[in-house]
Amino acid sequence: MQKIAIPVKNGQIDPDLGRATAFLLVTAQAGRELSRETLAAPGEGNVSVVNLLAGVGATALICGELGLMARSAFQMMELELIPGCLGDADEAVATYLRGEAQGDPSILSVEIQMDENDPMQCMHDCAKCGGCGDPELLEKIRKNIPEV
Repeated sequence: MQKIAIPVKNGQIDPDLGRATAFLLVTAQAGRELSRETLAAPGEGNVSVVNLLAGVGATALICGELGLMARSAFQMMELELIPGCLGDADEAVATYLRGEAQGDPSILSVEIQMDENDPMQCMHDCAKCGGCGDPELLEKIRKNIPEV
């Protein structure tokens, strides 16, 4: 079973993931859509998006922009990332379910480097910080992150 999340605004992919106010969540199996719902974003910023997607069990994220910190957290959650997408959200889902390439995969080729000035190493492991977000959702995230 797949759960595909897309930040949306007026039926279009919202290019600013961290400021998205709603997400389309499509549940699919074997390339067929089973259900869909629109979820209100629980707040602004990447931590809110990570909490939301972990809480609903998303397996893929189709989005526009994707910063390094968000990318790192989503990769640790083992989300399939399809960044650099624009346009109609329904068409993006259809393209994904057909198994066709979309977006800009070069966004994922930017190397993530450790920052000496980041004492919590958030670029490396967002789950180390217990101060961000809902503790129950953080625990769900931690359970899905392999040891590094």
